[in-house]
Order: sequence, then structure tokens, then C-alpha cells
Amino acid sequence: SMLDVIQYNSMTGWLEYLKGRHGLARGKIEQSLAMVLEMGSPFPEAVHRIGLAELYDTAGDITGARQQLDRALVIGTTIKSYMIQYMAYLLKASWLLNNGPLRNEQEGVRLLRKTMKLGRKFGIINTFLESRQVRTRMCLKALELGIEVEYVQNLIRRLELVPETSPIHYENWPWTYRFHTLGNFRIYHDGRRVELSRKAQHKPIELLQYLIVNYEHPVDPDALCNALWPDAGSSQALRILPITIHRLRKLLGSNDAVVSRHGRLLLNPQQCWVDVVSFHYLLGRFEALVTDQNGSAPEKQKDIRTMERKILNTYKGEFFTQESVPSWAMGFREKMHTRFIHFIQILADHYSGIGFHDQSIRVYKNGLEIDPYEELFYQNLMLLHISQGRSAEAAVLYKRCESLLLQAMNREPSEKTRSIYHSITKTSRQVY
Repeated sequence: SMLDVIQYNSMTGWLEYLKGRHGLARGKIEQSLAMVLEMGSPFPEAVHRIGLAELYDTAGDITGARQQLDRALVIGTTIKSYMIQYMAYLLKASWLLNNGPLRNEQEGVRLLRKTMKLGRKFGIINTFLESRQVRTRMCLKALELGIEVEYVQNLIRRLELVPETSPIHYENWPWTYRFHTLGNFRIYHDGRRVELSRKAQHKPIELLQYLIVNYEHPVDPDALCNALWPDAGSSQALRILPITIHRLRKLLGSNDAVVSRHGRLLLNPQQCWVDVVSFHYLLGRFEALVTDQNGSAPEKQKDIRTMERKILNTYKGEFFTQESVPSWAMGFREKMHTRFIHFIQILADHYSGIGFHDQSIRVYKNGLEIDPYEELFYQNLMLLHISQGRSAEAAVLYKRCESLLLQAMNREPSEKTRSIYHSITKTSRQVY
């Protein structure tokens, strides 16, 4: 029948598109659309036009793509098809949010919100003649903006969407496992916290620490054994390792989190989000943003504030703050801490450089909330207060620093910190 031919042409045409044979795909779907028009069926007509709109856009025919999509939207509105509207809005949003000739960030975000709200309301999961790439990109953008997060996460799970590059900086991607190691150590499995017993968990946790530190590099068993059992013989350590892996997998409730590739161990990058990797990625994005000379100033400041919030939400304290850290991990802990201090300094200097001194003060205060013992933050914050004529606030800050260091570390502030404070008291005596 004609309907069977239409279905065959449309499906084989879309298969050609997914294989990269765009010319063949276009011909088959145009042929299928012509037959649909003969039948006078509005729903399949709109579906075909949305498919052609994506094909035309891929071929660089922007005008043709827009015409096809506009016609599909008219049909979807006329017949009150939420599926057609959803598909058309999603494709249009992808055009508006890409770096192409139709880019319009504000309108794209508005349309994406409308699309995801529609999808959530009507439980839309599967669609017709629509690429997974578009769906994946728009899901990532929705998660980035916090749009209909629960619906989007369900969409990703149900369709098993996988981005071209790892979405490691998206904590709200529906990860099977999330490992929080910066600050209080926490593990989440499918959104539920894994309760860690203190009894007999030392070596499995240390194994997990080693895999986290080496997240992006599959671990050689010999190197792992040398780190975890430095005093044991090689053969003995290699016998203990499988038992420890089994205990860690049991602790996590699955065999899928820790995997082996070509004889090397790693955390499954498709299932595991790790805060230290996300932190590293976000810092790179932040540093590139601060040094970028392009873009409008208001837009750049907005992006910097967004990146600041993400970084501060990721770095909650030192690596395994309340856990005992083995000697081989001390250098990594210090590296993460140093990068955090550097981030606070760069951000505060950025705001001071454009005259936003109150923002610089806010940044250092945020830094002290996370690390209340970092003298560099006290020093720079005191100097900022002094430069703004707030010597009394600088003096109070010094007393706080002095008290905390004495209680926690049984030591006085450094000579540099004391000299800043003495400059305040010396000036005060001169005034009187």
C-alpha cells in the first residue's frame, strides 16, 4: 500500500541521514513527503517537514530549512498536535542556541523552556525523524540552565543519550554514581546516598581514592599494588587486589562502577561523576573566560558569576577533608587546594581590576567560608578593607584569624599578616 511505501521511504531515508549520506536521505524523504501530500494527511506531513528541515539545515540551506519548519509549526498548531509542536520547537531551539546565522540566545532559551515544559506535561519521550544529536545537545543545555531537570534526566535515561564529549562538568546529568571528595566524602548511587560503615572499609576506600585521583588514566595493577600495599611483596599484593576490588564493588552495590580495560582498572566514565574532575574542568573554563578579551562586558560578567557559582558549589573543602589520606594522595590534596586558592585570587583581582572592590571582598569572604585557615585570604581581605577606609573591619578580621589559628593550630599568624595589622594600629595611634 501507499502507506507502507511512505513508511519505508521515510525510515530508509532517515537511516541514510544517520549514516551521513545526506543526499540520498533528502531524496527519499522528499519522495515520501510527495506521497503524503497526495494522501492529504497533516500529521505525517508535519513529521516529514521537520525531518527535511534538519536535513536542509545540515546541507546549509537555511532558507529551505526555515520554510519547512514554519510549515510544520502551522500544521502542528492547526491540528493541536503537541508532539509536532514539541519536535518543531526543539529543532528551532537548537538552531537559536547554536553558533550559526540564526543564533538568538535569549529566544532560544525561552523556546527550550517551552519545549521541555510541553514534553514534561505530556510525557513525550520518543519522537519521529529526529536526530539523537539534537536531542542530546538540547538536554545538556536544559540541564545547564536548570530547565525541567527531572524530566530531562528521565529522557536521557530512557533514550540512553550519550554526548560526544563526557558531560563530567554536569553534576545534574543522570549519573549512576556521584563521588564527592572535596569536603565531606559522599557517594550517591542513582541519587541515593550510600551509607559507609566505618568497619573494615579502609582498603576499599583507599582503592577508590586511587581510582579517583587517576580518573582520566586507567590504572596499572602493579602501580596500584605498590601504592596500596607498599610493604607487601608483589605477588602477595596482586593476590589481595581482586578481593579489595570485590569489596569496593560490594560497597558500591554494583560491578559496573569499577571496570577493567585492557588489564587496567578505572572508574566507569559513562556512569561515574567525580567532583575533582569537574572542578579541574570548570577552572579551565573560568581561566579562559577571565582572560578572554572578546564579548560584551555585561555578558562576560554574567558568565563569570555563573562559573564562580559552579566552582564554589563543587569545591567544598580539601580532598577527603575528614578522611585519612594516604601519603601518595597528599600531593594531590595540596594541588587541589592550591588551585582553589589561585581561583579565589584571580577572581578577586578581576573584580578589583574593574573597580568592583566590594565584589572582591565578597569573593575572599566566600573563600574563608570554605577554608577559614587560609592566611592569604585574610591578608588580601584586610588590605582591601584598608584601601576602602575600613580599618576597623580589617582589625576585627585579624583578631578572628589570630583566634582561629591559635585554637586550631596553636600558632600565631605569619609575620606578613601581623605586619598588615600593625600598620592599622600604627595609623590609629598617629591619628590620635
